[in-house]
Amino acid sequence: MLEQIKLNLYFFWKTSWMTLLIFWLIYASFILFMLIITISFDGGIEMIGVNTFPSMIFFIIFGIYFFRETFSNVIKFGITRMSYYVSLMIYIVLFSILMTTISQLFIQLIDLLIEIFNISNFTFTGIDLNMIENVSQWEFILYEVLIYILLFLFSLLLASIFYRFGLKIGFLTLLVFPLSFVFRDVAEIIFDALGYLLIGSEKYQAFYFLIPYLVLALILLLLTKRLSVVDQVTYK
Repeated sequence: MLEQIKLNLYFFWKTSWMTLLIFWLIYASFILFMLIITISFDGGIEMIGVNTFPSMIFFIIFGIYFFRETFSNVIKFGITRMSYYVSLMIYIVLFSILMTTISQLFIQLIDLLIEIFNISNFTFTGIDLNMIENVSQWEFILYEVLIYILLFLFSLLLASIFYRFGLKIGFLTLLVFPLSFVFRDVAEIIFDALGYLLIGSEKYQAFYFLIPYLVLALILLLLTKRLSVVDQVTYK
């Protein structure tokens, strides 16, 4: 299985590195554009958290694309479903750490450009630490990794549901969460549970993320073990 995991990880990286590069190039171009506007005109721009939120959206979209592009291909090459699943769990963590590292380096790069060109009317901040008390920069970095892992897991699970059951069941699954807020008691339980995952909350502890991780990972395992190589959306 170890050899299969190595091959899977290599294939995963080949599948995703170009998408990763395109995302950060587009994002860098946007920030550079805003920086040029700030220098060219009077006024100022303060950008807070804009390195994190686009990345979160990226993970949700990327996970769906990634599952469709990798699962059927590796299975057709003779890779077992279990080795694919184990490789997927490892890659989720590694890719989330990589995205967080790039995000933090990007912040440092922007700060360096601001310092070199002495730009006083442009502020670029990952997350405003003053908004939340008693939380260090390293805790925010860890939190960013944890959020990315959660979103990646969720999007992969969603992709596997569409892959296994098709569009109807897939869209019904998407509606479960928003429809649950119609019921007040259920909504209160959800909001209370989310409090354990929100940094700055009195209930928050990083290890609480293990609970949704285990739930999502278990469901993903059960689905992966029963998946056909035929995508029920595209029938390929």
